[in-house]
Amino acid sequence: MDSAPVILARALGDFTQWALGRALAAGVRRLYFLSRDGWYPFRLGEALCRGWDLPIECRYLYGSRRAWRLPLAHRDPARLVGQLCGKGGGATLGDILFQAGLSPREAGAAAASLGLPQELPLSPGQRRELAPRLLVCPAFLHPMEAVSRRAVGPFLGYLRQEGLGEDVPWALVDSGWMGSTQDTLGEALTLLGRPGGPRGYYAGLYRAPRRGQWEGFFFQPGERLAIQAGFEPSLWEAAFAAPHGTVLGYGPRDGGFVPLLGEARPSPAAARLEEAFTQWGERLARQPRPRDLVSHARRDLPGLWEELRPLMARPTGEQAALLGRLPFSQGPRERPGERLAPRLSRVELAGSCLLPRLLGRQAASSWLPGSAARSVPQPEKWFAAFDRLRLARALSFGLREGRER
Repeated sequence: MDSAPVILARALGDFTQWALGRALAAGVRRLYFLSRDGWYPFRLGEALCRGWDLPIECRYLYGSRRAWRLPLAHRDPARLVGQLCGKGGGATLGDILFQAGLSPREAGAAAASLGLPQELPLSPGQRRELAPRLLVCPAFLHPMEAVSRRAVGPFLGYLRQEGLGEDVPWALVDSGWMGSTQDTLGEALTLLGRPGGPRGYYAGLYRAPRRGQWEGFFFQPGERLAIQAGFEPSLWEAAFAAPHGTVLGYGPRDGGFVPLLGEARPSPAAARLEEAFTQWGERLARQPRPRDLVSHARRDLPGLWEELRPLMARPTGEQAALLGRLPFSQGPRERPGERLAPRLSRVELAGSCLLPRLLGRQAASSWLPGSAARSVPQPEKWFAAFDRLRLARALSFGLREGRER
């Protein structure tokens, strides 16, 4: 079997065992694995709980930033606008209006009122300037708030249906990164009459959630900066993404609530990873259960990182050819043909390095080392350039977290 699927399967196994071990230690009896990149940890968690007779129920929870933020937006429009005009909101006005739930007709009216084209890329400075304009634009605010009020009932109904309001000790399992998902869910839980915050187990966190309790496997805010500086979150998300489309919201069906999904984007690369993950999970479930799941995963982490870091930051041509073809979208609107690491010209690679990024330019790829390995015969200088980019990101988050503590 190719090295990339095996390395990722090993990472999947260690992360999932660690999450199960932390849950056992905390008396957690139910784990909610969040879509979409919680899909394979969920499947493995189910298999291990059956094979090792663990007293934990594993459930898969459908959600996304759009599906969870939008129903709460009418409670605090300024917060949603701040999120949409921040780093993760999208590169264009059209992305922002899509995330706000506007229909194509409503988006056209809002863009006309703002005097801006929908598909022109916006720099970070332009997005910051856009935020106060959106908050005083009736063509944006009125439809956004109307969609939000319509969405909150099905959203809370789905969470209640899935048992998040029940008196059962539960926790989330997710990739993590910025902690905002746990904060959004924490607010929703207050509307369900469950005060406090949730508990979360994450692959990694650059920033800490403001609500509830949390832990990270590979890294946490301000800790293990060497791993933060080598980690490629988009590769992790693409590798472990579910075969279904993104969650756009929720709707009623047969007396309950179901997720409303975007179009699925199957690929041969994803099918090869699924085969590897399934085989790895079956093998693990047949093995004797480790005495201490957390200690077992922690002991394996240094050796795992020795394999995972080169895969993420310095992939071979073969590894990049396989993983780079995984479906992945940089923005919130998924388009056919988008891939994790497209082939790039040298000009596009140069424009994705540290200085252009500091000046507000968007990266031309979601996995830059993969694009470099696919695009040039000797990608080492580009690997080094993207090392500096990730290091700057890790240091920036570390300094920010230190100031906020």
